[in-house]
Amino acid sequence: MSELLRETPMQTMENSIIENAVELDWYCPKVETIRVTARNQQRFEIQKDKAIDVLRVAVDREQMFRKQFELLLDQLGQWMKEFCDEVEKAFLTLQEAALQFAVVRKTAKYNEELEDSLYSLELKLSHDKDLDLVKIGTVCLPPVSDESLMSFLDKRMVFVFHGKSR
Repeated sequence: MSELLRETPMQTMENSIIENAVELDWYCPKVETIRVTARNQQRFEIQKDKAIDVLRVAVDREQMFRKQFELLLDQLGQWMKEFCDEVEKAFLTLQEAALQFAVVRKTAKYNEELEDSLYSLELKLSHDKDLDLVKIGTVCLPPVSDESLMSFLDKRMVFVFHGKSR
């Protein structure tokens, strides 16, 4: 085989995806049901029209979640602007089946105004109809070591918000 015809890993992956692709032809009158084999090898059948509708809804929800996530980032950034003098940095990360906004204070001294505002932010976000696909909790921490901080962060997703430098 010549050097030019050798498949790259990407081409191999694309060929594999194409070989395993399932085409759903909305207009094909011959096919009314589709057999689905799940990852655990269990099989079930679903009506073609229902499968197409489910896939459309999934794509729509993904786009809605992206928009809501951008709105969430904006609102968290606005909160950080208000409290940038008291906050060293904050992290948006994963926590169980939700997101978590972990705020690290600049000082170890308890700040009631900051804590109350963070709790109010959590309540506001959880009741915001424009964020119905986003579940989020908050936690406020005193200054901590990086090692201690890691117990609050999920390395699969971490966004960092910086306060003002001291």
